[in-house]
Order: sequence, then C-alpha cells, then structure tokens
Amino acid sequence: TRLGRGLQRHGVVVTRANVSRRIQPGTCMYYHAVERTVYIPKSQERKWRGGGHNSLTRIRINPLFLAGGYAQFTYGWNYWGPTGIFTRDTHV
Repeated sequence: TRLGRGLQRHGVVVTRANVSRRIQPGTCMYYHAVERTVYIPKSQERKWRGGGHNSLTRIRINPLFLAGGYAQFTYGWNYWGPTGIFTRDTHV
C-alpha cells in the first residue's frame, strides 16, 4: 500500500493506493471513497485532510436535467447539481 495524491485546480485528494500492473500508466481508479475524517492522511499542499471523493470533480450541467420543475437537484458536501450527472471526466 502506498500513498496516492492528486492535485488540480478543483481540489486535492490524498488516499492510500495500491499499484497494479493491470492498470495503464497515467490512470487511476478511485472506488468507494471514504470521508475525509477516516483514515485519510493530511495533504502536504494544504495541510488538511486529503479531501472527499468529489474533491477533484467538476460539474457540467446538462440542460435537459433541469427541465420539468421537479426536485432534481442534489445538495451535498462538495457537490451541487442535478442527479444523474457522471463526474468522471477529470484529469489528475
């Protein structure tokens, strides 16, 4: 187990990481993230715990998700936007 650290303009994340030959170089997979208070080391850049699982993601809102006037918004820690948006388009 190694220490994984990702930093970009959207945020910072620090977590424990396993390195595998099955994953291509330059690719990281981040499954089932834990909250930033549990077993997460501090970031050297910001001196805080290393962020939650949405720290590195940006939200691109599709206008079709806003149609209808229903309660389609989800408010949460470090996330605002309609449900159904896949925030997996971030480069670290």
